[in-house]
Amino acid sequence: RDGTTFPHSLIVGEIGDNGRRLFTAFMSDMTEQVAAEQRLADMQSELIHVARFSAMGTMASTLAHELNQPITAVVTYLGTVRAMLDEAKTGDLPMIVEAMAAAEADAMRAGSIVSNLRDFVARGDVEKSVNSLNELISAAATLASIDARERGISLEVLPMPSDAHVLVDKIQIQQVLVNLIRNACEAMEQSAERRLTISCTMQNADSVRITVADTGPGINGNLASDLFGAFVTSKSTGMGLGLSICRTIIEANGGRIWHEPRQGGGAQFQFTLSRIRLEVADAG
Repeated sequence: RDGTTFPHSLIVGEIGDNGRRLFTAFMSDMTEQVAAEQRLADMQSELIHVARFSAMGTMASTLAHELNQPITAVVTYLGTVRAMLDEAKTGDLPMIVEAMAAAEADAMRAGSIVSNLRDFVARGDVEKSVNSLNELISAAATLASIDARERGISLEVLPMPSDAHVLVDKIQIQQVLVNLIRNACEAMEQSAERRLTISCTMQNADSVRITVADTGPGINGNLASDLFGAFVTSKSTGMGLGLSICRTIIEANGGRIWHEPRQGGGAQFQFTLSRIRLEVADAG
């Protein structure tokens, strides 16, 4: 009555009355429903964000070790340079330049690790953009490989089409990959063969399929049917939300995710994403 707009649904029906056409309209105020849906979306976004922090917390010790290596190298190189400068020998100049270059490279490596971590845990709205699938998978694999190396696991990213691009939220898809890789690493803890592979194939002209495969014991048949449900887990200390969050993310980005037994033993998780074909300008 006061001119305020509000979300609503309108249903119009038609009836006949002695040859006349009559219409009935039912309008429902959707304010509460829309507000509830927004609260649910906010909670889902918060859960996804908290899950990224949880992943980093779990890998905290290995991340600290990974950062310590280049920082220690920088300190060592700079100490060597200082000692050479104290001696002030002209012939040492090439060695000084080499040591400074090595220190710079290790400092850049440490900075790259910190930058990747900052991006990974950053809060933000879902922001879809066109991304190179090759670069996206490589970045996630680099982040997760820290944990794999600590566990003695061979992680291999198989060659993939260089022209594959997808329209996705980059950080969310990296979150899915990191979660799948960590799950695979944990599954192979007692395995004699510890090999993890990430591959990508063109499902069709408009879709790509990413596969994360391990050589672990595979998925228990009792869990396989409801693997992506909330609170379903084979871990004694897990909450069973990781794969449920993965499914939510993949579906929000226009794909689907599923599990299959790996031929030869182990498990493989696969998900699809919509492919974007970029227009390539003619040379000249």
